[in-house]
Amino acid sequence: MNLISINIITVIFKRNRFCFYTVMKSAVYNGKTVTLTESPIPRLLNTQVLIRIKACGICGTDLAIANGDLPSLTPIILGHEFSGEIIELGSQVDNKWLGKRIVCEINSNICGKCYFCSRNIPTQCISRKALGIDLNG
Repeated sequence: MNLISINIITVIFKRNRFCFYTVMKSAVYNGKTVTLTESPIPRLLNTQVLIRIKACGICGTDLAIANGDLPSLTPIILGHEFSGEIIELGSQVDNKWLGKRIVCEINSNICGKCYFCSRNIPTQCISRKALGIDLNG
C-alpha cells in the first residue's frame, strides 16, 4: 500500500465570483463556546489541497472539546468528519487530484519516516497532528 500524505485546508461554503473562494463557514471553539462564523480561507501551501465540502458531521470528539472534557488549542476550528471535492491544488500536488471526491482522514503532518510510518502505521506517527484538535479543522 502506498501512503500518500496530503495536508488539507478545509471547508468552503461561500463563493465570491470575482475573487474565487474567499471565506469558509467554520465552527470555532474559543475555550468557552462554539460559534458558527465565516473565516478567511488559509493560503494553500505547496503540498495542500482545497476541498469544497459536500457533507460534514459533528463527532463525539467535537462535543468533548466543546464541553471541556478534551483539552485542545484555542481558538480552534472544530471538525474532521467530512467529504467533498478537491477544487484547488498546491504547486507540489499532482494534477490528477483535481476534481477527485474525497473523505477526510483526521491525521495530518505524517512524517513517513519514523518507526510507526516505516511499519505502515501512520496513525501512530510521532509527528502526527489531528484536524480539529491539534490543527484547525
